[in-house]
Amino acid sequence: YEEYVERCEEISAEQYYRGYADYEDEFVAVELKIHKNAMFTDINGYDQYTYYIGTPVDTDDYFIILRDCLIDSSQSFIPGDIVTVYGQGDIFCKAFDTEQSIYQGPCLNMAYAELTE
Repeated sequence: YEEYVERCEEISAEQYYRGYADYEDEFVAVELKIHKNAMFTDINGYDQYTYYIGTPVDTDDYFIILRDCLIDSSQSFIPGDIVTVYGQGDIFCKAFDTEQSIYQGPCLNMAYAELTE
């Protein structure tokens, strides 16, 4: 865990959102507020993945999709939780919330997360 976290460059949510393509496959740490829980089912309907819709701590003007790839064990975040996410940048992805609303946007593959508030 500690070695992984040390490899991550701390950046703001805005930096990631504006330049997500530059961070593809890069190790980053971003603080976000959990806005919604979401999911994605593969095209065959076999595998279901947990996603979270994260927003900057101080605004809901834009979001980053967090793909739950947690290495130790998955966590259950609830809307309003503030977390520091450690993971690898990815490009666009899509997820669905419980009302089946579609979210498409920059994606971050979450390997570790710490609940900060």
